[in-house]
Amino acid sequence: MKEFHQRLKEVLKEKGISQTELCIRTGIPKSAMSQYISGSFRPKQERTHAIARALGVSEEWLRGQSSEKNEKEMEVELSKETIMFALLKDKLENESSDDIAERKEEITDEIYEEVKQFAEMVMLREETKKKNREKNSGRSGQPAKRK
Repeated sequence: MKEFHQRLKEVLKEKGISQTELCIRTGIPKSAMSQYISGSFRPKQERTHAIARALGVSEEWLRGQSSEKNEKEMEVELSKETIMFALLKDKLENESSDDIAERKEEITDEIYEEVKQFAEMVMLREETKKKNREKNSGRSGQPAKRK
């Protein structure tokens, strides 16, 4: 089975996520993340959890203890870092950890709450659409009922 750093590289490439983006999503410094990606060090459980959650994979898969990525409906954590990344992605790609920490201050609690509410609404809408598609696909050959 592949080791942690191999699986980490694999899922980063698969999902098109940069090291900087992962650092922002998890709050893990770039220097530590570099060591995890290179295989020099393995993160402790708390950081493994944060990385797995940010990437939408199970901790067990990431640690090499399972062959299934287990990307079942993992709840997206709408942390301030995730929202900050979404709002400032283009500006953050080439910034240092210190610059990134400073930029976090640009996202006020009010902005964070508003964006979080909007994201939750979009997620709920998409979940409802998915349930409706699943419900309608069970009626093969029958047109969807109009309301």
